[in-house]
Amino acid sequence: MIEIALSGLKNNVLFTLCKRIYELILSVKTEEMGIDFYFGRFEEAYAEYKAAMEKSVLSAAEIAEKDSFRDRIWSALRIHVKNYLRHPLLGAKATPILNEIDKYGKQVVKQSYEAESAIIHNLTETLESGFTDDLAAMHADEWLSLLKDANTDFETTLRAYNAQKSNADEVDAATSVRPRLEEALRKLLTFLPMQAEVTGNSGLNELVKQLEVEVSRF
Repeated sequence: MIEIALSGLKNNVLFTLCKRIYELILSVKTEEMGIDFYFGRFEEAYAEYKAAMEKSVLSAAEIAEKDSFRDRIWSALRIHVKNYLRHPLLGAKATPILNEIDKYGKQVVKQSYEAESAIIHNLTETLESGFTDDLAAMHADEWLSLLKDANTDFETTLRAYNAQKSNADEVDAATSVRPRLEEALRKLLTFLPMQAEVTGNSGLNELVKQLEVEVSRF
């Protein structure tokens, strides 16, 4: 079983997790894997939950997607800098930059919207004030710029969403259908590793490994 404490996730975080799982499985799933039944149940529950999250004109789903995008850019920046640790000329310059990134921990994407926004703001200020030349030398300045823009876009959208309406409608609607989604996801994450072990399907085994990595981020 791929374990995760679903009940501890906020509605928007659960939505982001399910979106990533749905898109990952959909992109690699084949009939030979024998997972259609449990994936179908999950797909139905996810669609219902997604509809609940998208009730407003500017939806909570859009907020979650923009948050997911900045999460991916954060990870890309970290990976890019980490790849330079073994560079014969730039390794020493990459180390302090990576230390600044990791100073906030490796679970930044699990923070609340506001906390993550503040962390990204603080990091960009620090790197822009003390590491500009080093970032440019390892071509990481482009990733930092993308992260800064993604954070600004997220904050702008979130402010507009909050001004448009309170979160009450979205929370009530999503919470009412959430139990079905949690149950479907738990069954899916329990079944897939067992099916992979029983069948030995290489594609399914690889999918399980990718899901384990994805779930570990939450």
